[in-house]
Amino acid sequence: MELESLTARNFRNLSADRVSFETGVNLILGANGQGKTNLLEAVYTLGTGRSFRTAAHRRLVVEGGEGFRLEGRVRGQGGTAVLEMSWRAGSPPVRDYRINGVRVGVGEYLQVFPMVVLSAADRDLVTGRPAVRRAFLDRFAFLLEPAALREFQRYRRLLRQRNAVLAAGGSAAELAAWSGELAT
Repeated sequence: MELESLTARNFRNLSADRVSFETGVNLILGANGQGKTNLLEAVYTLGTGRSFRTAAHRRLVVEGGEGFRLEGRVRGQGGTAVLEMSWRAGSPPVRDYRINGVRVGVGEYLQVFPMVVLSAADRDLVTGRPAVRRAFLDRFAFLLEPAALREFQRYRRLLRQRNAVLAAGGSAAELAAWSGELAT
């Protein structure tokens, strides 16, 4: 897949202008503090729904804003698609994923413009906790096998439910039922 264009609204310090990209290598030049890294972060957030710099979507929103919206036109072997990813503050916050204007689930969305970013911060893949490596490998698995995302989400839900039974002092039979589901 190749990114043809990107429009960012209320994303960090980026203007709402459309940025077009050429086929091949594109150089991004500018003085410090002009938004070069923010542009790369917007591209990554468009493709993955998350930032490579922060886990808090609130920090991606321009000062005084309530949310952000990214739109990108991507081209691949299957043709061209318009991806839209937005986040809006609230209780709970709202994330919206769209392909060609149609709302889709995160699993379907992640298949369209797969990407991985490696930066200096990723030294934790080698020196950090095992959880960091597992999370990185999980993202690769989701890109290669989209059904893995649904299984992972199911596993996390079952784990939370089983832990709630544990915390409430549930019976051995209840715990066995949840453990059986987790083992599956």
